[in-house]
Amino acid sequence: METKELTERVLSETWGNDVELADGEGLGGSDRSHVIRYRIQRGEPEGVGTLVVKQAALHDGQILDRTSTSGPAWRLFNDWAGLEFLSECFADVDDIPVPRFIAGDSDHGLIVMNDIGAGKGLDPLLLTGTAVDAEECLTALFQTVGRVHAVTCGKQARYNEIRDALGPRKPDLVSGHVDWHSEHPPKGLAYLGVDVGDDFFAELEEAITEFRGDGPFRVYCHHDPCPDNILWIDKRVYLLDFEFSSMGNAAIDMRYPRAIWPTCWCSARTPADVLERVEAAYREELVKGCPEAADDTRFYRQLTAGCADAALSALGGEWLSWIIEKNARLGDYRACQQTLARLDAFIDISERHGHFGKVANAVRAAAASMRSRMPAEYVELPYYPAFR
Repeated sequence: METKELTERVLSETWGNDVELADGEGLGGSDRSHVIRYRIQRGEPEGVGTLVVKQAALHDGQILDRTSTSGPAWRLFNDWAGLEFLSECFADVDDIPVPRFIAGDSDHGLIVMNDIGAGKGLDPLLLTGTAVDAEECLTALFQTVGRVHAVTCGKQARYNEIRDALGPRKPDLVSGHVDWHSEHPPKGLAYLGVDVGDDFFAELEEAITEFRGDGPFRVYCHHDPCPDNILWIDKRVYLLDFEFSSMGNAAIDMRYPRAIWPTCWCSARTPADVLERVEAAYREELVKGCPEAADDTRFYRQLTAGCADAALSALGGEWLSWIIEKNARLGDYRACQQTLARLDAFIDISERHGHFGKVANAVRAAAASMRSRMPAEYVELPYYPAFR
């Protein structure tokens, strides 16, 4: 069934009217999904007008396996659950910071949401804009993230109901995260000539358990709040693309600018004073739903744990040797720049707030060893062009 015909059927069943759509306008999407805007010609509820449809893309014989914990159906169901959950959490709010969920079809991997309009991402502002505009949008982004975290804090059970009705979630056991960090970062440290002892492993487990375990900072996290996963429209930020989202520690998202945007293609540094203002704006929103965030010690312990995770992940053995050796031969040091910047970010916040110092000492030694292997022409990761 064609996407247009399928969407008409889904909306007719949802609204109880015979819905007819005009031909769609492709909005680009990605290799993971097709995104289309439709204008409603007949059967629309008052005030809808246009809507956006997102459908999972299938390639090379893929099927929409609803029982899988990876792949097209799993990603689409994460997106669906996030939009439905947030639409419920923001039910009584006009300025909802995400596209409002309308309907979905799990058999065909399709969701329908309201059309928030056209805008731009944060990435062009960081890469080609002014410092004023970039900071304004960056601040608005993390105010929005803070609003999402605040309104979803303590609602794990309701999220689980929505997500589990669609298909299985990927297991997220604290022990699995601890085991990975106990195995892989020490390989990278050993490659750099850094020896660690039992006190390192004990504190590493403490940091990762703090970051990945249950606690008062457990909220709905985007997991990828990157500059190109938003729309900036009339001075407001809307979050998009919840394909990898789930409940988790607020620091999963809040660490992003400080930890050099761990999953983003356009990673660069942000000035310290801008970071402080952005984090303050985020925290002001978070505390409305998570009162524990008002406590400096507890707040910065979460943020430090998040930066520790980013730094330790960057030290994962084979990856580290690859970027140092191969990138050095090719003369492309960007991955080394990003890795060192993430190590520095964790060292800095650990020193300033006094958390996870033993892990920070090992990371400090690793950063020094890594820099000793860089050639004379190596330069540190620069600031985003907007802040230079």
